[in-house]
Amino acid sequence: MHCTRCDCQDPKYFVVIRGLTICRRCISYNGNEGNVLSVGNEIEIDLPFELTPSQQIASHRIADAAQKRDVLVKAVCGAGKTELVMETIRRFLTEGKTIGVAIARRQVVLQLSERFRQAFPGVQVSEVCEGHTKQLSGQLIVCTTHQLFRFPNAFDCLILDEPDAFPFKGNDVLHGFSRIACRGTFIYLSATPDRELLMKVKKNECELVAINQRPHGAALPVPHLVQMPKTFHRLILIAWMRRTRTPQLIFVPTIDQAERLAKFFRLKFVTSHSEDIEETLRQFTAGNLKRLICTTVLERGLTFAHVQVAVMSADHVVFDASSLTQISGRVGRSMDDPSGEVLFLFDAKTKGIRRCINDIKKANASA
Repeated sequence: MHCTRCDCQDPKYFVVIRGLTICRRCISYNGNEGNVLSVGNEIEIDLPFELTPSQQIASHRIADAAQKRDVLVKAVCGAGKTELVMETIRRFLTEGKTIGVAIARRQVVLQLSERFRQAFPGVQVSEVCEGHTKQLSGQLIVCTTHQLFRFPNAFDCLILDEPDAFPFKGNDVLHGFSRIACRGTFIYLSATPDRELLMKVKKNECELVAINQRPHGAALPVPHLVQMPKTFHRLILIAWMRRTRTPQLIFVPTIDQAERLAKFFRLKFVTSHSEDIEETLRQFTAGNLKRLICTTVLERGLTFAHVQVAVMSADHVVFDASSLTQISGRVGRSMDDPSGEVLFLFDAKTKGIRRCINDIKKANASA
C-alpha cells in the first residue's frame, strides 16, 4: 500500500471503507488542490540593495547546483538566505519550470510573500497558509509545510526553509507531503541543519553551500551568560531591560511562563495560541511596543530591526542548541546596526547552551 498524499507505506495506517482504501495518517488534511502556473519568459530581480560578492557567488552556486541535484544552504542567521535563492527562483520561472517555497510557520510565510512580491513585481505570488487558502493558484507559491498536500507533483524545485524547525522536524506526514509535492530537486535553507541533512551531504546526496558571514561583515553576537538561581532571574531581567536599548524580545520556554511574566511586567506577549499575533507583531515592528514577551514561536524567520534579546530559563528542555542559536540570530541583522545584545539566564549550564556558544564562536572564526 502507498498513500499518494503523504507517501505513507505502513500497512497499519490503512483502512478499507466501502471499497475505498483510506490512509488514516493524513485523513485530517482536507481541502482543494492548488495550481502552480508557469511563467516562461524573462524575469528580473528587483532588490533595494546589491548582494555582497560572497552572496553573489553563493547565489549562483545554488542556482547552478539546483538544476541537477539537491542543495543544502547552511547560512548563519541574518546571512540573507531568502536573497540567496532569488537567482534560483528567477532561473526556474524564466525557464517555464515551477518552484515553490515551504516554511514551517505561518508568520514567516506572510512576511516572505511580501518580500518576494517586491523582488519579482511581474510574478503572481500566492501565500497559502491558515487564513489564506482561497487563492490556491500562482506562479510562485509560498506556503506552510502543512499546506503542501494541496500541491502533489507540482514543483520542479521545492525550497524548504528551516526544515529542522518545529513542526516539520520529525513529522513523517509533513515530510511525506514534501516528497510528493516535489518532482525535482530540493533546496534546504538552514542556519542549524540537523544530523539528517548533514548526512545527506556526507553521502554526496546533496551539495553544500555554506556562508558564515552576514552581509554587513560584523561578527554574530555572542550571548552573555548569567548563571544564577531562578529566584534572581526577574531582578537580573529588570536591570537588563533598564540598561539595554529597545526594542526588546524576551523569550520564555512555555505559554504559562509567558502569561505570568507578561502579567508581572504588564507587557504584551505572543505564543502559538495568540489570536492577535499579526497585529501584535505589526505594533512591535512599527515601534509602538518597546518590549514583547514570546515563546519559541518567534525564534526563526522573522526579522526585527535593532532588536535586543533575553532568554529566561535558557536551560529549559525546550531550548536546545538549535533553538538558542536561532534566537541569538534575531540580533544584529540590520546593515545600519550590526551590533546588539543577547542575554541567557539559567540555573545550570546545559549542553544546548554550550553548543550554541561554541557554534556561534566557530562561525565567527571561520567568517
